[in-house]
Amino acid sequence: MRFTSFDLLFACIVILIGWGVWYYLRKRGRISEKKAKYRILFSVFVVLVVVAGVIVHQVFLPPTSVFPEGVKGILVLQIEGDYLLNTLQDVLVSELTKKVRMETPGQRFEIQPYQAIIDRETGLPEVHEQAREIGRRVHAHLVIWGSETGRFKFQPRVTVVNTSYRLERSERATPVVQVVDQIDLPEEVVTVPVYLTHFIAGYLFYESGIYSRALPHFEALLDIPTENPETLNDVRLYAGVTHLYLGRNSDKKEAHFSQARSLFEAIVDPELEQKAPEKWAAAQNNLGVLYSDLPPDDRSENFEKAVSACEAALRVYTEENFPMRWATTQNNLGVAYRGLSTDKKEENLQKAIAAYEAALRVRTENMFPVDWAVTQKNLAVAYSVLPTGDRGLNLQRAVVAYQAALRIFSEADFPIQWAKIQIEMGNLYAAVGAAGRSEHLEEAAVCFENALRVFTSESFPGYFKAVNQKLESVQKTLQDPEHH
Repeated sequence: MRFTSFDLLFACIVILIGWGVWYYLRKRGRISEKKAKYRILFSVFVVLVVVAGVIVHQVFLPPTSVFPEGVKGILVLQIEGDYLLNTLQDVLVSELTKKVRMETPGQRFEIQPYQAIIDRETGLPEVHEQAREIGRRVHAHLVIWGSETGRFKFQPRVTVVNTSYRLERSERATPVVQVVDQIDLPEEVVTVPVYLTHFIAGYLFYESGIYSRALPHFEALLDIPTENPETLNDVRLYAGVTHLYLGRNSDKKEAHFSQARSLFEAIVDPELEQKAPEKWAAAQNNLGVLYSDLPPDDRSENFEKAVSACEAALRVYTEENFPMRWATTQNNLGVAYRGLSTDKKEENLQKAIAAYEAALRVRTENMFPVDWAVTQKNLAVAYSVLPTGDRGLNLQRAVVAYQAALRIFSEADFPIQWAKIQIEMGNLYAAVGAAGRSEHLEEAAVCFENALRVFTSESFPGYFKAVNQKLESVQKTLQDPEHH
């Protein structure tokens, strides 16, 4: 049992009261025997009250220290089977703090113990949700818990408190990867927590977007021999996603994408769909993302594989059981359908629109504003290139979706996203204006001018040059008397 300042204050009160009563009794020799007994009984009563208060505080009101803003908090709960003195918990916190600090220079993190017992009888997903709720209360990023398996040994579990993706991963309307938020690791010795050290270090860099520093830690975990390789499927997901991010922004795109595909394909074994469906579905979704991101050497075939992978993930991710993951996969499915370059372009774009609209049933503006805005932007692109039907109505729907996205992607809060949407709207207006609608060309010019407020020649020379050329072209057309 770990005593807090509250408990120590109680102990001090006990000592002071006990010392004060006995001192008083010793000094007042003339005190009656009856009163002395009352004072002794009172002292015993106070001690019992204080002890009871400490026990109630420890069991029902555990300490709730909150991690400071800007610090990645890692919470270590009581290890099942080690409740009395918390020896394993104390050693684990101390060793992890030392080892993770050595592996993650420049990262701001804290590892703290937390006196809480979670109910294992409710089932593993429910236990992870209990841990996640505790983590939310103290602003933790990771919650570590587990059960004792031997002297200084335990089975570690890691609960990720929040797995929402960062916006920059979706700037280009790319499909969104998924990782699991319930990580199982092989048996660990608390004095040498190798698995946990590498996972925490990798996760800290991963969350900071420093993927080149995260990858060696995830790969180190995969290189450690273990009796059951399936226990590292969670790590394979993180390593695969890290390779995918590195491939998006690296000269070694082909090598990183190849590694990511191998890691994801190792998880999509048919047997795993039954044994660990959520991990299997996450790997399928990520394969869909990967195929959508592959270079366009065989574009149609890659997008067909992306569609198949996303549809496979949706066998597990239902709207009822996994609403957010279902919506994310629907968004990714829309991206895959939109990318198909086949004779059925209209049909595929209609399927993309249907997938985006399905995603918006869960990705609402109030509950998930950024996700909602990303899907609205994707929907706008699909309507803008839909080749059949009422062209004017399709373009109007595209503009409405763009304007909806701009309610979230404002210039003040999301300047890059705001400017990119301005460019896309400018392109749309310019295409309509080229048919002779001067008012649309004027709107295109305004959109391009807006984008140049963010994409300046100093900060974004490439964007500035491209947008400025578009603006000059529109202005030249507006000044042409034949156009009017």
